[in-house]
Amino acid sequence: MRHSTLCPKGLRAVVLAIGASVASAGVIAAPTLTPPEPIQSAPAGDSEGFDLAPVQEPDLAEGGLDGIGEDTRSIDRLRDVALKASKRSSKTVRRRSAVASRTLGLIYLHGAGAPQDSAEAEQWFARSASLGDSRAAAGMAWCALEGCADQPKPAEAKPWIDRLSRVDSARARFLLWVMKDRLQPIEVATPGAPAPVTIHDQELLERSAKGGNLHAGIELGLALVAINQPEEALSWFEKFARRSEVAASNARQLSARLKRPVAAAAQVKPSSKTPKVAAEGSRAAELFEQAQRYHRGDGIPANYSEALRLYQQAEAQGSSQARKMLELIYARQLPTGMVDLAWMRQLAWAEVSGPTPVPGNASGVHQLKRERSPLVDMLPKFWREQLP
Repeated sequence: MRHSTLCPKGLRAVVLAIGASVASAGVIAAPTLTPPEPIQSAPAGDSEGFDLAPVQEPDLAEGGLDGIGEDTRSIDRLRDVALKASKRSSKTVRRRSAVASRTLGLIYLHGAGAPQDSAEAEQWFARSASLGDSRAAAGMAWCALEGCADQPKPAEAKPWIDRLSRVDSARARFLLWVMKDRLQPIEVATPGAPAPVTIHDQELLERSAKGGNLHAGIELGLALVAINQPEEALSWFEKFARRSEVAASNARQLSARLKRPVAAAAQVKPSSKTPKVAAEGSRAAELFEQAQRYHRGDGIPANYSEALRLYQQAEAQGSSQARKMLELIYARQLPTGMVDLAWMRQLAWAEVSGPTPVPGNASGVHQLKRERSPLVDMLPKFWREQLP
């Protein structure tokens, strides 16, 4: 799974995995859209400079696909609904087309059930916005920040962020924080100078997180870890653990580092996804992942006997990684023929996905993560389950 890598200034490490790709020619009849007029400024004292008063849009609720029905699970059906609206269409038809267009934009942005294509995603966001969907402004802002079909143009995100603030002020604040971060010159560290002890625009990030934006909460947690405040970071990860498996995973890892019990919200939960016809090898991968959790004590108490049992089941299902791990485990046994538990403990973080096993450690193999984009939670539940 890929993950976005937004970082405070001076802490950037990796470029966002969602890159620009070539749009399919003639796929969408989407207008070339210029940024909207900025919303009237908020009263003095609002440092963001835009109106954060929410505007009710009941028919365009986040992820809402009112009136389209179960066929929203079909990209072809969504496309039909998205392209149905015209200048002579009713308000209801235009609203449905706007929501379907926004959903298609989110699908193609994240590669959820379709090949990832950020250029096509931007076209669908533009169509949705032209039909009056204020939430599509999140997609347009993100494409300005990331460069979905062209070079990133962070300054052009602001009018779209203003428009988004009508319906989702917390997300708008987070995207504004990202925009400011992108526009800040990168400071070159002076040799021997102390590491940064502050977070870029921390107040703005906290306002977004306190407003309920999970991406701001995760980013704040990561920034606090970077300035050596792990206890505060853990509290933010735990706050959003029920809404984000990424936040829950971060909380589990940080709890392990701090030698603290894992909060209930962050504990590993059985999958709630509807069972599907398993692709060849998927059961093996699932068993191997479960084995590694017991081997490493990732969110659950370490249990080497259970880990061995699951590795053996994964190997029987065809997992080459499980086979390599078992070969490593049994390569060094006690004189009695029993497994050497000290050796097995050392192997817990070994990387066996490549042709040659590589030694690892808890801090090097499992890194704290971000969601793949600040828009992924806007995907309807069905399409989130199709993420790669």
